[in-house]
Amino acid sequence: FLTIDYDSSVKSLGFIAQEVYNVIPEAVNTGTTNELWAMDYTKIIPILTKAIQEQQAIITALTTRIAALEAK
Repeated sequence: FLTIDYDSSVKSLGFIAQEVYNVIPEAVNTGTTNELWAMDYTKIIPILTKAIQEQQAIITALTTRIAALEAK
């Protein structure tokens, strides 16, 4: 999903647009068949933010559960 270009003098990070398209097609500009696909990274920010919020809720619930079990 993530690509790192080590061959260039300038290091770059990014997602492989063709792989992201299978999960979040709205975040990919496909162009025509002869053009390179491109990512629209601003469109994945809300999805990533929601995922972090959901993970934090799970962490909070598990922390509470652990504290309750340790108190027994």
